[in-house]
Amino acid sequence: MIDTSAWKEFRVGDLFEVLKGSRLTKDDKSEGSINFVSTSIYNNGVINKIGNTEHIHPSNTMVVVYDGHATGRAYYQDEPYWASDSVNVLYPKFQLNKYIGLFLVPIFEKAGEKFVYTDKWNQEKMIKTSIYLPITSTGHPDWDYMESYMKAVMEKSEKSLENLKKADDTKHLIDMSGWGEFSVLDFFEVLKGKNKLSNVDIDDGDTPVYSSNSTNGGIFGYTTKEPDYVIDDENPLYITFGDHTKAINIAEESFCVMDNVKVLSTKLRNQNVLRFIMTSWIRNVPDLGYARHWAEAEKTVIYLPITSTGEPDWQYMEDYMKSIMDKSEQIISDLQIGV
Repeated sequence: MIDTSAWKEFRVGDLFEVLKGSRLTKDDKSEGSINFVSTSIYNNGVINKIGNTEHIHPSNTMVVVYDGHATGRAYYQDEPYWASDSVNVLYPKFQLNKYIGLFLVPIFEKAGEKFVYTDKWNQEKMIKTSIYLPITSTGHPDWDYMESYMKAVMEKSEKSLENLKKADDTKHLIDMSGWGEFSVLDFFEVLKGKNKLSNVDIDDGDTPVYSSNSTNGGIFGYTTKEPDYVIDDENPLYITFGDHTKAINIAEESFCVMDNVKVLSTKLRNQNVLRFIMTSWIRNVPDLGYARHWAEAEKTVIYLPITSTGEPDWQYMEDYMKSIMDKSEQIISDLQIGV
């Protein structure tokens, strides 16, 4: 880990010019190629692509969320973008680059921990906030150290991710002889469709919106609309299935969906077991490209380990997934080790 005992305080306003983002109206939400950065905890804050070219901020700047569910979240932006009015944009007064920006991200997030949803980290407060940075012998921020540190961390990260991929490639090598066959309906109930949101419904709200995306856990963005699927004691989780991509995800927060998403309920509560079943199921669904997959998925046989009585072997599935998670966490932990 990094020794921060000799680090020094610097005011954010002395390092950056802090500007408030701009409100995006419905008329501004035309589809395009410009990143729309807001309060998402996924995808580096990008929740949509828009066509409006006004109020565009340049690359090599930073964004910090000051309001909403992601207050304190920080992002380094490496291409031009539109920033929503729930974030502040930070223009550096020094020579910023990707590595320094990534070094600063967790430092800003640490500084923002004291700000909660009811205590906005607004422009005025952010300018006055102090962050701790490594320093040179003359007492100035040691940008060279930050850059070299992050370069080394990213090299180690790439090696760790490659190891994780290798682990993923081998984890399915299980002896499946003697496994039982089960139907999708043995574990999941397909719910009737509700409202289907579109791009214009994606805004600065708190309700996650699932799409057919295979990235970001299936979450395309957030909306101010009320959730159509509510998480409660009776339904602590749902399953979303992207019809075009076979992307399957567990939803643990009340949500809405876009087109081409199936929503399933389940009586299963153990997520290790649930992920084992989901993985076994989806791997046997044929890949139809961008065509719809649900018609095949709902009739695909699910193969699972069984006990001597022919019932699903819940303990085996639980233990197996725990071992895989432990191995993955051990590999990913390298990303957090100082150099």
